[in-house]
Amino acid sequence: MASAMAVRMLYMGPGAGTDSEMLKTLPTELRQAWLEGDWFDHDPCTNAQQDPMWYGGDVVAAIRACRVPQEIGSHAFSHLIVGDPDCTAESFDSELRACRRVAEPLGIELKSFVFPRNQMGHFDVLASNGRAHAEMVALLSSASS
Repeated sequence: MASAMAVRMLYMGPGAGTDSEMLKTLPTELRQAWLEGDWFDHDPCTNAQQDPMWYGGDVVAAIRACRVPQEIGSHAFSHLIVGDPDCTAESFDSELRACRRVAEPLGIELKSFVFPRNQMGHFDVLASNGRAHAEMVALLSSASS
């Protein structure tokens, strides 16, 4: 859960008010058949100062400050289950774009993607979201053949 929380904190930035306005912009397709309500029902919609356990900017900062080089990858913005039959290509693309909106201002290049719950799908969307993701899809494809 820390990675999604870190992404939300970084998306809003330090000292930001609430992320409720950002949440309203997410497509309704992010709702999944097996999930009652929205994924963000329990999000306090605050900031790291008010609810530090919900945000992970300190975790991201510690990873970036590590003497041993570390990669920060993506696991989707809202832990979207990409392999769910109700997950649309548009939803997945929106998730990847949201991750980049957070990472790019920090100079983080998202190279790796780990599918939430290891439920894979929409490889074409992943491949269209950057060279590194396209290379990863090629590796996954060659491993399964």
